[in-house]
Amino acid sequence: MITVESLRELIDVYIVEAYRRVYSNSIDEFGNIGDYDILYNRKIKDKHGRIIIPYDDYYCPNSIQKEIIESLVDEPYKIRNYKTKHYLTMYEKQALKNNFYLGCSPCSKFKSFKRMHPDIKFDLDIDEED
Repeated sequence: MITVESLRELIDVYIVEAYRRVYSNSIDEFGNIGDYDILYNRKIKDKHGRIIIPYDDYYCPNSIQKEIIESLVDEPYKIRNYKTKHYLTMYEKQALKNNFYLGCSPCSKFKSFKRMHPDIKFDLDIDEED
């Protein structure tokens, strides 16, 4: 169960949890398993002050990303100091999905992942249908 301080931070907490779960199921071009917290802590700021996270350096099939998001939006959450469980509304679920897919989710197409890294030989058993 996810615990939040207030409803204001609800989507942010769910988004970070979604990224943690998806990146723990992703690989980079060297075959290493991703870790969102390490990736976020190594962020770079460009000259305009925007945060740059190299999320396209990781690959996770779209089917796994969908499965993780669908299981996450059905999880209850608890607001601190309240005893009852709450569930996301239909609108909150859609907002979470939109934020996830428009944010820094890993690359979900293996062909585009290989195209970004043409000089690396991949010895991975990955079906290229995704």
